[in-house]
Amino acid sequence: MKKLFFLLLISSYIGCGQLLSPTDELISNNELIVIQAHKVAEQLLGHEIDISQISIFIADETEIERCGIQSAGCYQNRTIYINKLINNEQNKCMVLAHELVHAGADINGMNTDHDHNIYNWHMILGHKDCTIL
Repeated sequence: MKKLFFLLLISSYIGCGQLLSPTDELISNNELIVIQAHKVAEQLLGHEIDISQISIFIADETEIERCGIQSAGCYQNRTIYINKLINNEQNKCMVLAHELVHAGADINGMNTDHDHNIYNWHMILGHKDCTIL
């Protein structure tokens, strides 16, 4: 795990992604986005999510394609990639919340495919904790 973190840290330094955390100033309102998305994800999942076990990166489309798809964000191996082309705090919050649900299900040993309703975009879109941004 330490080796993986070290590799992620190096990759963020050489431009393969930018680590997104409440202490970094990568995007405006960054700390609030992470806090709000975390709250939304926990409410939708119905379980606590230990966010310290998850790495979150602002990524370009090439990095997001590592997950096998081209999208606004993706989750794979306890790492979340948020597409850097998302230019709105509310949208970043919704994408991050969606990916945090996947991450939380994975961390809690849940099957993320059995009920895709828990991360239904309609539920996230209308969620008050992202719309305040």
